[in-house]
Amino acid sequence: MSAELRGVVDVQARARAAGDMASFASYMDAQAVLQLRDGSSPPIAREKVRRYRVLDVVDLGEQGASRVEYGVQGGRYILAQQWERRGEGWTASRAAVEGVRQSWWRRIFVGWRRDATPERADLG
Repeated sequence: MSAELRGVVDVQARARAAGDMASFASYMDAQAVLQLRDGSSPPIAREKVRRYRVLDVVDLGEQGASRVEYGVQGGRYILAQQWERRGEGWTASRAAVEGVRQSWWRRIFVGWRRDATPERADLG
């Protein structure tokens, strides 16, 4: 395992946990950012991160892969990324959310937040 790639993955995960989305995204190319923002990622992946754990980092020379588990209120998910060495550093070229686990109450009350505030017709 490359200590350099693991360091990059750890810094990126720490930025995500701190809520610094600009720093988090700066380690990704445009395609990887769009893969996370295209609407196919589960809502849990957009919540405030409380903790993270680097599960796996694989360095294959000019390419690599990582899996980081992020814990949020009421669940956790894994962000899997494929990395490429570009110039002097590493850039995530693909990203996908996998392994979503939610607390039982999250599974029962799906959509609760959306329906909590009624729409007012007189404000339009």
